[in-house]
Amino acid sequence: MAKINRSRNKQLSWLYLNRALEIADSTENRQALVNVYLGLSDWCLKFSNNKSEVEKNIVKANEVAMPLTDRSFYLRTLDALIAYKKAKW
Repeated sequence: MAKINRSRNKQLSWLYLNRALEIADSTENRQALVNVYLGLSDWCLKFSNNKSEVEKNIVKANEVAMPLTDRSFYLRTLDALIAYKKAKW
């Protein structure tokens, strides 16, 4: 998933992420769900600075990624969680 550009279209990017979440959930695409939850955590960090929401989305991504056979998704969630915990607030 591409990094979210901080500049314009805060609302549009939020709508796209939520639409992606709906599609990933309805198609039961677990890999896409991991990407969307990580994207939502990135969005919350950049646009709302809501720490609890950032962590909540990373934890959701981690829970979805755990049973996947492609371990790279799980490792990405761990990397995101470590980066979040190391961040200075």
